[in-house]
Amino acid sequence: MRTGFAIGDRGLGASGDTHPHWMMAHAEIGPYLVVGASAIGKLHLAHRSPRDDAFAVRSIGPWLAVAVADGVGTRPLSRFGATYVVESLTALLLRNLPASIPPESEPFVGSAAFSEDAAVLKDLVPPPALEQFIFNPPLVRYNNDASEASSGDAASMQFHQAATMSWCLSLPGDAQGGASQPEAPDSSSPAPSVSQETALLDAMEQAFDKTYLGLKQHASSLSVEVAELSCTALAFLLNVETGYGVVGQIGDGALLGLSTQLQAKELVEAPDAGDQQSTYTINRPNFKKYLAISPITPSAEQDFTAFFVMTDGVSGDLLYGPRSALDEWAKSIRAALQTAHNPSIAAAQLLNWLSSYEVKGSWDDRTLVIIMQRERNDGNSHPVTGEPEPARPTDDH
Repeated sequence: MRTGFAIGDRGLGASGDTHPHWMMAHAEIGPYLVVGASAIGKLHLAHRSPRDDAFAVRSIGPWLAVAVADGVGTRPLSRFGATYVVESLTALLLRNLPASIPPESEPFVGSAAFSEDAAVLKDLVPPPALEQFIFNPPLVRYNNDASEASSGDAASMQFHQAATMSWCLSLPGDAQGGASQPEAPDSSSPAPSVSQETALLDAMEQAFDKTYLGLKQHASSLSVEVAELSCTALAFLLNVETGYGVVGQIGDGALLGLSTQLQAKELVEAPDAGDQQSTYTINRPNFKKYLAISPITPSAEQDFTAFFVMTDGVSGDLLYGPRSALDEWAKSIRAALQTAHNPSIAAAQLLNWLSSYEVKGSWDDRTLVIIMQRERNDGNSHPVTGEPEPARPTDDH
């Protein structure tokens, strides 16, 4: 039996608008911790308008799919497009894994958790390496209503998170399900075959194709033009056992990898719009003109310990400074979240930082999902969970 989880924003439809202003989520899968958060921007808070960003994370077996989307602010219903796109991309990437990529032969357990100890954001210590960005007053300071809430009101705000975990029966044709499958590659092989890499690229392209078609149907179900659901789209697929995967991007935002040499690298480069005022979106009829897809192929020279998937509310504050500053940011935020007492606190720290850091001209919604390998401080405990490692058998037992 394969296990999996689904966390993050849920799709919005004709049944109603339940898109929260703040969202955080976390999960663990194999050696990786996944932490995601999305915070409404200062401009939307000032105008009392909704958050337009969305993110979703899903897994099945060793496969992890992540998507983020940024709704176009001039379209009042763009959040309906963003939430649809992230759910569709993550679901399709996992549903359409090509047959040339063999499923795992043993059950692989992922986990997602719920906790109340991450409730009050203002009481949490933000990532220490980012203190220069921290906004000391509580979140309600962004509220420019004449009757601004007091800090006491802020202390009473309870931010909770929830996550969903699912179990999937083996399907006909799975390794455990009866029909024959290609043999798994030898563990000593340094890279997947060319056909497997091509299959991953095709899987990403198909996910975008079907999401575009589904978005048009979604607009029809809402009785609106598809342009009303305009949004960017970034998707990430990774096998957490092998380190191989694929990324895709339409529009602004960024997909970054932090190498073992502690250097941040853009995993894919979206086409140049040629116009800083132009935003590429997935709803356009010629959306493939704006789609960039690239494989993740780790090697001895370029292995990745962390990945960052973000909308332009974050990337716009990070990518246009010195390269060394980006490297330091990636290292410091990863290190800060690694040392959190538990994953729910790491998620709350990330949301607190996104909600409160100050950069001149930064007013947009901010969404960031981090996928990072966990590290041990010693042989007995794990800095992310704080739980003791299981005892290892000895020759005497």
